[in-house]
Amino acid sequence: MACPSYPAAASLDWTDNICHNSALVWSEDNRIAVSTEGGVYILDIASGVKNYTSQLVDSSVSTGLIKKQQVIPLPSNVCTFDVGVNREKLEKSLKRDESCRLVIDKTLTPNTDVKNNGYRLARWSPVGADARGSCVLATLTLDHRLCLWASTTLHKWKEIADLSDQLFEEMKNDEFKHTDAFINTDDGENVQLKTLRHRTYALSAVGLDWSRIYSTDQSGKHTSRWKKLKVPSPKCVFLVVVMKSGHIVLWRITLPASMRSHCSVAKIFHTGEEYPASVHWCDGKNDEGVLVIGFKSGIVKAYMVNITPEGTTVVGPEQLLWAENDKLSANHMCWMQKEQVVLVAKEAFLVAFQLELVETSIVIKQTTHCCGDNRLNITGMCHSQSRVLVSSADGLIQAATVDKKLDLRIKTEVVPVSNSKEPVTYHGVCTSENGIFAAYIQRPAKYFDNYTKFRPTQMKVVTMKSLHDICGIILNEKEITNKCDAFAYLKFIHNSDHPIPEALQRMLNKDLWEDFSDSELRTARFLLTLEIAWKNKEKGDDVVTNSANRIQKDLTSLDMLILKQHVWTWTRTLNVLMFSNKRDRNVLHTMCDWCSTFDSETLPDLVSQIRVKCSQPEESMERCQICEEDIPFKSIYNGCCKNGHTFSRCCLTLTTCQDMPPRRCSICDAVAATQQETDSPTMQGLLQSNCTWCGGNIM
Repeated sequence: MACPSYPAAASLDWTDNICHNSALVWSEDNRIAVSTEGGVYILDIASGVKNYTSQLVDSSVSTGLIKKQQVIPLPSNVCTFDVGVNREKLEKSLKRDESCRLVIDKTLTPNTDVKNNGYRLARWSPVGADARGSCVLATLTLDHRLCLWASTTLHKWKEIADLSDQLFEEMKNDEFKHTDAFINTDDGENVQLKTLRHRTYALSAVGLDWSRIYSTDQSGKHTSRWKKLKVPSPKCVFLVVVMKSGHIVLWRITLPASMRSHCSVAKIFHTGEEYPASVHWCDGKNDEGVLVIGFKSGIVKAYMVNITPEGTTVVGPEQLLWAENDKLSANHMCWMQKEQVVLVAKEAFLVAFQLELVETSIVIKQTTHCCGDNRLNITGMCHSQSRVLVSSADGLIQAATVDKKLDLRIKTEVVPVSNSKEPVTYHGVCTSENGIFAAYIQRPAKYFDNYTKFRPTQMKVVTMKSLHDICGIILNEKEITNKCDAFAYLKFIHNSDHPIPEALQRMLNKDLWEDFSDSELRTARFLLTLEIAWKNKEKGDDVVTNSANRIQKDLTSLDMLILKQHVWTWTRTLNVLMFSNKRDRNVLHTMCDWCSTFDSETLPDLVSQIRVKCSQPEESMERCQICEEDIPFKSIYNGCCKNGHTFSRCCLTLTTCQDMPPRRCSICDAVAATQQETDSPTMQGLLQSNCTWCGGNIM
């Protein structure tokens, strides 16, 4: 009897084919990027409560899990470089076999039709890499063009930098010293052909991966998390790019990344092998990382990388993880942080290496391998909680786990994602942050069938966890920004006429709110907002209207509790004596106005002290920029002057957002003031903090 499959959550079709395996990836800010021959499709997962009635891009599926689809198109021209070799003279001097090798090598002789140079892969950076607090997307085409992209406020994608062109300029200025040193002139092959190949291969990216975000504070020590209430410290992230020549290029991306000047080459070194197949960055402790590279020959190497307080890199000696040249290409890798194990897919086999970092060296503690239920090559891997999902060309998705109790062992189990009897092949798999959703790309396996080969490429999303487990994720103490997939699921089932689960009903009991933590209050607010959105969808009658009004009153009461904690924290933290500009003093006045109007018992002595120190009477109330009339504090959501000019209030500072365009929360769509220059470091911390209402990223 067949095992029941996981319930489907979404299904999308494209006419574009897949160019390469590992064709899709899920970002930390809840977006999916799918690489195809026609472009990179970016799908936004509807995790917040805004755009509640939006439908899937695929009109045949009537759920609101995916709210938007965007496309990064193909480049307008083919990626080629003039590496200082006269091509016309070279072709005349070549022997027959050398000429054949030159013509059939698509890197040296790329296809002139840009339509045949689709996207090989795309990879998301950690969240917080761009100016909007989102993820930056790195894309790589079949003609080896590497670009960085960031989303804009217009929901479009802007190219930050063409790293292929930038690397070419740098190598050309250095007269290709990184490549020419490896040219062997003693084997009788045409020297100019070798020069062309080595230089071009050194510019041809075939794989990439991101490090985590590194932050350097004033004491010169690294921190991996952004710190609130302190001076914002410089941050950077490293993009590891492996070239066809075997060179490794470490790009240092200064954050927030928004232009080409934020990207610089931190390190270039050679691995001693050509034709790498994959690369993976493994996070270590503090300022350490392990760089693992797999080659088409089957060899697997690792390097220790140390990040200095200045943001530069120090690469340690090479460590051979798999020395045998067995021709089993190491195409995919995955790092299991808790187990300190790197899992490598060598065609159809899985190999695990348990590593230990000792000072500046890498120690291999144990090695093992296995063959799962698949008989064809592995096409993708992704880490999900304590296991790794593995897709293969014979239409299987397996969950791989490692056991270290006695000897290192790999255990695999087939994941029933589909009950379809039609043979398919999978081109990659990815999961959301908490492993609630899994997405995979499939194509018909019978390419010889004239009726089958024209069927579209499909991306399917399935739910991998039970409702009980998802409620447990929602109720834990993690920030809401780390529960986006859980809220997306909750919205998904709520939009299908399912009530809020009983396990979460206690969050709506307002008698318990006084004892809730910040995370619990924000979770309760999301549930209330979801209920209001659901009531607004129903056809109006007196019962529904009264129920919606009651929930709205409860939401206002809850917002007061959240705001009380917010004002309490920041009025005690903000240093009045450091405020030298009017805007900063207005923020303190506005917070004091809230205390006086809505909660006179909160910090009465501190409020009086702030009033005295900010002793400019003309600044005691905000003014409308249109008519110069006062804007009294009567609502926590907006401010209005006597002439009717109304402005939304900032969820961080409580001041009115009169500078356009304002920033918005990525989850609840709350408005936030622009990040203007301020003399107060703590005010910078306030403006760079997350949304007061839900903890989402302000963009």
